[in-house]
Amino acid sequence: MKNKQVIKLGVILISTLFLALLSTQLVEANPPDPPPPTLVWQKREPIFPPPEGEAWSPEIAAQGLVRTFKTVADAEVRQRNPTTNYGIEPTMGAGYDNYTAERRLRHRSLLDFNVATFLPPGTVIHQATLRLYMVGYCDTGSTTYRAHRISSDWSEMGVTWNNQPPLAEGYGSRVIPAPSPWGWYTFNVTSLVQAWINGVYPEYGIMIQGPESPPYACAFRDFLTKGGGGVSSAPELIVDYTLPAPAINVSKNNVTFFHQCDTPGPIPQTIAVQSNDATLHNWTASVTGGSGWLNLGKTGGKTSFIFPDQLELSASQTTPCTGTRTAQIQLAATGLASKTVNVTFYQGDFHQIYLPVIFKNSDGGSVGSPSPRIILLIGVADYQNLPAPASFSVLSARQPNKTQDLMYSRADVGGMNNTMEMAFGPVGPSGSGSLIFLAEEFATKANVDYAIEYVDEREDADTEVLIYFSGHGGPVGVDANPVDELDGTDEMIGVYDTGFSPSLTNAVIDDDFKARLANLETEHLAVIFDTCHGGGMEVSQSHRAVLAASREDQGSWESAELEHGVFTYYMLQAMHTPAADTNGDCWISIQEIYSYVYNRVYNYIWAREGIAQNPYLDMTTDVKVIPVSGCSPP
Repeated sequence: MKNKQVIKLGVILISTLFLALLSTQLVEANPPDPPPPTLVWQKREPIFPPPEGEAWSPEIAAQGLVRTFKTVADAEVRQRNPTTNYGIEPTMGAGYDNYTAERRLRHRSLLDFNVATFLPPGTVIHQATLRLYMVGYCDTGSTTYRAHRISSDWSEMGVTWNNQPPLAEGYGSRVIPAPSPWGWYTFNVTSLVQAWINGVYPEYGIMIQGPESPPYACAFRDFLTKGGGGVSSAPELIVDYTLPAPAINVSKNNVTFFHQCDTPGPIPQTIAVQSNDATLHNWTASVTGGSGWLNLGKTGGKTSFIFPDQLELSASQTTPCTGTRTAQIQLAATGLASKTVNVTFYQGDFHQIYLPVIFKNSDGGSVGSPSPRIILLIGVADYQNLPAPASFSVLSARQPNKTQDLMYSRADVGGMNNTMEMAFGPVGPSGSGSLIFLAEEFATKANVDYAIEYVDEREDADTEVLIYFSGHGGPVGVDANPVDELDGTDEMIGVYDTGFSPSLTNAVIDDDFKARLANLETEHLAVIFDTCHGGGMEVSQSHRAVLAASREDQGSWESAELEHGVFTYYMLQAMHTPAADTNGDCWISIQEIYSYVYNRVYNYIWAREGIAQNPYLDMTTDVKVIPVSGCSPP
């Protein structure tokens, strides 16, 4: 018995030793995963202005002109909250976050600059640098971030993770270490900006993408938005460029008329005339040869790459009705290279009648026929004759006696531009109307005056006309003839080249503004002002609605928290809110916008400043402004 027990015990001991040895070998062959590296997470709250000594613009060896474009729209989208919009946050990030309290999961940043609005086709881009001011990170080490082209339109106050636009190819990747010092980080997007200018891609903006499937709990960077960064450290695009040689451009270099002898005369044709220079130029046209049969409907006008003009050509029947005629049209403008258009007139007995193609100009309809809709958007923040804001404040008034630039009028007009394009589609040959966009240095007194003249030439009683302005405004101190002001003073809006001191120059005075609009035939006119004392900019015309951010005796405020004028922020919100359509006709009208914004604007300002800003509405006809997306009329 004892021997059996001893043998059994020995077997147990040997088995135990064998299992221990095997376990040791397995552990050595498959060691446990090492602990993850220590995560580094820091975030600095936005500072206004950022600390002294931090440079806002890089030193670059410029090859041409250099311009800094501040973002007109920026927003973050978050996977964890896929239907929430973050368009008013002071920061935006890119990467992956399953570690911080927000736990955003995948998140991306979207930016828009509207560069192609200010640089004409043919501009050569030497260098384009996207700069973002970093104020937060979470990571285990260095990670790569990339700037991608955005391939469809989006709205700053409407974009979410679920409806975000697709991102296309990447540009300008860079590695950002962790821990990382606060400050500017750059991306080279030269080829993308050149593609926008050349018309290769529509300019929908840039998306910043970081690592989105990291091995650990976080890998992201946070940057200041235009609301968090203010004037000094908002996202910016620094562009070094050379403008094309000034010249006149035409839509057709050769025009051909066909005329069958037993039919009425040939159909008139049109060509569009433009320059590649923003300044309005006076052009002239003259016929070289063939003056007996070629007639010009217009022999002079004004043109720039913002405002195209048009020239109508008609060919008269000659006797006998046979043969071919040729002529040339010479187009010239002071300071611009001239342009030649060749014209040929075939006449005889043809087996087929050839109809010329009628050129569709930028107002979306055939030349000579009114546009169904014309939208004129004007916004100025960076005034030629005013300094930048000396200090940051959450709220600032848009009255000229502040004698400093504004912060968010450029964002206002950019938001309106994006909203209108999303609602009505692109303008041009396949578009549904004309959209005129004047911002910053292009919103001069001469350009604004001509823009209204341009609208007048292209509208009729059925055209829907919307005019919007964001910028400085206020009383001028005197009621000039005609004497028509109860408060004894005319009002004005200040455009880019308005001078405020020692005397007022190049301002748009309400009397002149009313007289210009009185020439319009439209029975659907809406005028919107986000400016101090905007209620005093009256429009003496039937079939019109005037909506102002404030009454004639009040200021209008802009907000760093909202990154817009307070009134424009809530107006844009109304345009993107189906519930604002209170009568259910699938359109949001001026009256409905007024009803939506009134209490929201008043409560926002009163809670922060303890003063009143009351939106003001004066109308004889309610005007439809924007259709409700996805709505079907009853």
